[in-house]
Amino acid sequence: MINTELASKEHPFYLDTLMADSLLVFDLPSLMVKIKQAETWQMGERNAITILKSDKLRLVLMALRKGAEINFCQSGNLFSLQLLEGKLMFHTENKEIMLEQGHILTLHENLEHSLVAISETIFLLTIGNGSID
Repeated sequence: MINTELASKEHPFYLDTLMADSLLVFDLPSLMVKIKQAETWQMGERNAITILKSDKLRLVLMALRKGAEINFCQSGNLFSLQLLEGKLMFHTENKEIMLEQGHILTLHENLEHSLVAISETIFLLTIGNGSID
């Protein structure tokens, strides 16, 4: 059994609702509010919260201010990006894709990519360990 009291002290952004040993529930709307209350957000152009990290899967909630840019290396891992708020431009070598609230993008290839926040943006990045093959 996971100690939810300890988890909440170590990770104050978790909604520590443990349904069973292998089932966690996270309240994304609450996390979206909390990510913008953090000092890192108040002082900078971005903030991120790793809400789940395991050998097979990682969930990262990210907030970017308008104009913030992130360049990603080729990782070889399958990932998805779900835009929860705002608008951003996603770039690969040969494509530019405008993402808006509610859009989900998946990347299955080992491509260099970057993104630029067109407006204040929050997205959920889900990274799997390995490729789709």
